[in-house]
Amino acid sequence: MVRELLLRLPVLLLLALFGAYAWLTRHPDAPVLERAQDWPLVGPLAERFRDFYQVDAREAARRGSNGAGGSAADALEARRRRPEATAPEVEWVIDYERLDARPWVWVSEGTPLLAAPDPGAPVVHEVEVIANLPLLERKGDWYRLRRGDVVGWASLPDYDDPSTPMLGSAPEPVLPLPGRPPDPDRLAAGRALLADRERIGWLGPYRLYTDVEDARLIALCDRVVAGLETVFRERYGLRLLGEAQEVVLLFADYGAFRTYRQGSSLPHPEQSVDFAGPGFVALHADGRTADEVVSVLVHELTHLLSRRGLGPALPLWLAEGLADDLGGSRVAADGTLLPGTLGGRSWTDGGSWSRSGAMAEAGRLQRELERRTLPSLQTLVEMPPEEFYAPGSRSLHYAASAFWVRYFLDGRDPALAAGFRSFLGAVAAGDRIDGELLRSHLDRPWETLDEGFGRWLAVRVLEPPAARQAASRPVG
Repeated sequence: MVRELLLRLPVLLLLALFGAYAWLTRHPDAPVLERAQDWPLVGPLAERFRDFYQVDAREAARRGSNGAGGSAADALEARRRRPEATAPEVEWVIDYERLDARPWVWVSEGTPLLAAPDPGAPVVHEVEVIANLPLLERKGDWYRLRRGDVVGWASLPDYDDPSTPMLGSAPEPVLPLPGRPPDPDRLAAGRALLADRERIGWLGPYRLYTDVEDARLIALCDRVVAGLETVFRERYGLRLLGEAQEVVLLFADYGAFRTYRQGSSLPHPEQSVDFAGPGFVALHADGRTADEVVSVLVHELTHLLSRRGLGPALPLWLAEGLADDLGGSRVAADGTLLPGTLGGRSWTDGGSWSRSGAMAEAGRLQRELERRTLPSLQTLVEMPPEEFYAPGSRSLHYAASAFWVRYFLDGRDPALAAGFRSFLGAVAAGDRIDGELLRSHLDRPWETLDEGFGRWLAVRVLEPPAARQAASRPVG
């Protein structure tokens, strides 16, 4: 009897393993699999298993929910008519009398900056969005302006007094602007690089042009982007002006992406970073994991949402802070973005733990805090573009900006969260954006804010995954 049982035991174990495997393929969100991602050796296998079967499960659910009788036109119309969120809206009351005089000049989208105050001089840069640029010098109707690292002359014959914003007839102040379609020539240039490999689809409300063949990656991006507007409104307490009109260009090949960026009118087109341009977002998937592609996509789309919710030409700490706040968040199993959580990965490498994404950024900021090399909030807010984008410091400034946004909203201080959302509402209403506007809405001295941020950041220590007791819950 015992001998017979021992002979049957391997068969029973094998059947049990097959049964468990079949059950897990139907339930990739099971807590045991999420915990297994943090175990040594089997962690990467569990992670790949979940990534593969989660998308399949979501696609099956989507097909089932669409029904057999729905047409493609019906599906497209439903996509364009997603329900509005019930987030609190900001009443936009623009008090023009409170717009103080400033030594800056507003210029329209498409304004050329020339090498000299001469109509025949070479164009050194074309302003890509409505921008408020520092005035360096004036000669009649010519204004010498700085845009990042570029300095050039703009002809503004109707701009008689550079110290007074021209409201109503001249370039607009920082106010929310509706979505805009891409320039046909720039879109055609991107599609030409995709050539016969081009696939046309949708990512949420955005038209997608891509040559990426990974259907699971596209489905994941679609699920995340579909809920991004709702996340933006609810997290920041803002409404969005108009509807999305922009498109997404997702390149499978890094070389094609780089060629496209070099043909743009953005500052430093030789750089290889992904970007949001007039009417589009461009990025590549070459050599990136699905998590990395989603993170970059969310970051760049947040720039478009900020334009519709706050306005163009935002201070860099605010523009990049909001974009990295959402771009660095984790994604739930169903494709929902979880703002305030720490995205990225952790893994073992030669016996030591390594991290990526927001997890790595948190660790870097903690080290900078310990070394007393972390920039203060006032320094970050008043930092000029050339310093913010300085080589070797750019990533630090991006991370610091994002974690300041997270501290305001997730630091377990309701007054601070309300103050930051009030500041965003004031920006959306047309108030002059500067450090004093932020500080007044937060209602705290700069030193008090820095001290609170340091205490909050110090306790966000990320232990190695094996040491976490609640591994099934998102970090953050």
